[in-house]
Amino acid sequence: ALYRQIFLGYVLIFSIAKLSAHAIERNGGNLNKFVVVMECTLLKILLSVGYFVTLEGTLNQLWTQLKKHRRMLLSFMIPSGLYMCVDAINLIALQTIDPRTLTMLGSLKIVCMGVVWSIFFQKRLSLLQWAGLCFITIGCALDQFAAMLLQEADPQNGGSTPLQDGGSIEAATTYVVSPSFARVLVMIEIILVVLAAVYFELLVKRNYNLSINVQNFYLYTNNLILGAMYQFVLYFFQLGPQSVVSHHHSGGAGSSGEKAAIATLGGRSDASSSSTTIKEGTGEGGGTYNSLATWMLDYDWKAYVLVLSLSLGGILTSIFMKRLDSVRKTIAMACQMASDAALGFLVLNIPLRGFAIVASCIVAGGVYFYSIGTGKSTETKCKKFAV
Repeated sequence: ALYRQIFLGYVLIFSIAKLSAHAIERNGGNLNKFVVVMECTLLKILLSVGYFVTLEGTLNQLWTQLKKHRRMLLSFMIPSGLYMCVDAINLIALQTIDPRTLTMLGSLKIVCMGVVWSIFFQKRLSLLQWAGLCFITIGCALDQFAAMLLQEADPQNGGSTPLQDGGSIEAATTYVVSPSFARVLVMIEIILVVLAAVYFELLVKRNYNLSINVQNFYLYTNNLILGAMYQFVLYFFQLGPQSVVSHHHSGGAGSSGEKAAIATLGGRSDASSSSTTIKEGTGEGGGTYNSLATWMLDYDWKAYVLVLSLSLGGILTSIFMKRLDSVRKTIAMACQMASDAALGFLVLNIPLRGFAIVASCIVAGGVYFYSIGTGKSTETKCKKFAV
């Protein structure tokens, strides 16, 4: 029951975040994405401290644990650094590959996650589990492919489900590579995303007895530092905007939910994000860094809901990785397709697409096959990695 609640909570919280982002965009909002990302990361650090003080001990005890396990700060820099490399690769590949191809290649991450996870944790997936992952991959690819077709047919209203607009590429950098090499870069990007997610899970489970709030503190401190450094490099070399923390912000596991939500603030989809040119003195999205309204998110309550839901989702992601695993997290991200469409229809009156319904059914079938093919419980696997 606990695992089911974590799974459903993960799906729901990021769907709420994406719904909030879509509502902001629909109302003409123009938030600075870098500010949103940084505020989310800061709030996650504060939530980690608050949860520790409320549930586990005092600030002095937290400080003692942070000093005792300070080497963990370097350990968590590895997944954070991997996601930073992913952003850099993605920025280059987006200049050459069309969004449709990028989306289709990105769907391979689900199967790749199963392969890498089984190698790292030395656990074989059953045939039913592999069949389930393949069904989920097909469902995600079908939904994204249909969204791309709609976007091309009607750029204004193509993406009719929450946060799945196709987007177009506007060159923001001169670092353009050949199409064949760009596809190689995308495959490298997928591998790095999967490695970072699985490595983060390995860190969490090898330190199973260490407070998850202490681990979150180390993780998001790394995210804050590396995110700011990466953003500075992008501006210095004029490579164009890219939200580094939007990849690894949520539990260091590369949550597509948070990435998609933040990308939507500029009309960009998760797998087909487009780059836009930075104007001097402005941040990503809109507003200037020296404007109070920018840092107060234009005083929009929907923006506050977005930041809060993304921050809570980041904390929940770490719990997800500790109690469950990377493969199930990838499945949960795929399940957001159905919750996004349902909430978008009920709250924002966004029409349901036929392809989205069919794709959701295929994903549901994949989840069913994976669930009935599961052998040992996740709790047994967690204990295996306990210190």
